This record gives sequence, structure tokens and C-alpha cells, in this order.
Amino acid sequence: MSTASSTSGRSVPSVLRAAQILQAVGAADGAVALSELSRSLGIARSTALNICAALVDAELLARSDVGGYRLGPAVVALGRRYLDQSDIVSEFKAVPLGDGTLAENTLVLSTLDGATAIYLARRPGTRPGGLTFHVGERIPAHCSASGLALLSRLSTDEIRNRYSRAPGFQRLTSRSIGSIDELIDELAAIRARGFAVDDEGTALGMLGLGVALDVAADEIPVGIGVSLIKSTVTATMQERIGDELISVAQGLRGSAGRRSVAG
Repeated sequence: MSTASSTSGRSVPSVLRAAQILQAVGAADGAVALSELSRSLGIARSTALNICAALVDAELLARSDVGGYRLGPAVVALGRRYLDQSDIVSEFKAVPLGDGTLAENTLVLSTLDGATAIYLARRPGTRPGGLTFHVGERIPAHCSASGLALLSRLSTDEIRNRYSRAPGFQRLTSRSIGSIDELIDELAAIRARGFAVDDEGTALGMLGLGVALDVAADEIPVGIGVSLIKSTVTATMQERIGDELISVAQGLRGSAGRRSVAG
């Protein structure tokens, strides 16, 4: 998806550069200095300063107390509006889960950005404890059940390409997948099984199950996952919950399709 605005098919350079600056600041772990933005994006310092000043005025960027720039509050508002307007997020929050295991535990809706899973929505379960997920949180896709499910829909060449651009093979626990070859083997197992299993890859003592939704080529790929306390899940329960997730995913895909036709 292009981040540039255009007039008569031509990019508007200042809009493109503003989008690049927002993406660079958003991808950083902390505040980003003006000199770093200028150097990494290959634009003049004066140009970067003018664009950053305009983005600060629009509250899309904010000046950090220690210097440099971080994302501003308007980005949060835009992100929330995007999610509010998303059919799939609305359907995810409304889909019936019954009164069984899925209703008791936290469910998340995720998408992919390169080799990273981003949480788009969450449905807290009725059972206390477990992991805490935040909308907008980003974690390595290979450490997340829903992320693994989404990766399993990609070709091996695409997987290798995405991870060749990723900054290392990050592990969240000692049980996280630690290499591209291990990941490719796991994705083959997911395709054969029908759902993904994150066995303590996100947090020790936790088991995640995930599935990807069937979406059209022009739709954002999304997956759903559930986080469980590993000691409470038997092999039989894992299979049953995996099948329940597949049914929920099919229901979500059907609801979105019906809404599209009705609209």
C-alpha cells in the first residue's frame, strides 16, 4: 500500500517524505534525532526539520524531553478510528464464543507487518490471569500463535525474504523458534495440522493456538489466537480448541463476506 498522496498519478514529495518520517519514528524503540532522520532517509536536514515541524503542529509527531521525535497523540486517534471502521474488528468483537474454553481465555486478532505480528484487537476472557495483550503491540511473528498461522499462508521464498530484512531472529523466551530453518519446519507442521501452536514461545508457561482467516488477495491478512495456561491443556483439549478456533475463523470470514455483499 503506497503511503504517498498523488496528483494525476504523480507522488507529492513532501507527503511521501512525511510518511517516511512517520514510519521511521514509529519503527524506532525511542525518540529519533533529526540528524538520524535526515541521514537514514537521505533528505536535507532543513527539509526534515520543516516536515517534522508540520507533523508536530498536526500532533502526528511530538518532541521528546530528551531531544528528537516520537509519535504524537493524533496517531493513536487515527489508529483507533481505523480499528473502529474495520468490519473484521467489529465482527471479531461480536462473534459468539459460547461458554467454553475460548470464552474463558483472552483472544487476539492480529495482522502481519513483514516478520512482525501486530495486535489489532483483543477479547479478554472470563478467567483471570494469563498474558496481557495491548492493541497495537508488536511482537516477532514466529513467537505468536496467530503470527505463525499467518506466516504459514506464505510461500517459503516469501518467508525467507521477509526474515532476510528483519533485524535478527529475536527470541522472547528460551523456547522461541530460533532460526529460519526451524521456522520453515514448524510452518509445514502448521499447514498439516490446520492450526498453529506457540509452545511457550511468547511466555514460559503459556500455550498459544492460532489460525489465519481466508481473505481475498486485496484484503489485509488477519489471524486469531488464544492464550492458555499450558499446564491446564491436555493433548485432546489442544485439538478440540484448535478445531473451535477454525470454526470461529470460518464464522468471521462468513460474516465479513455477508456484510460485504449486503453493503
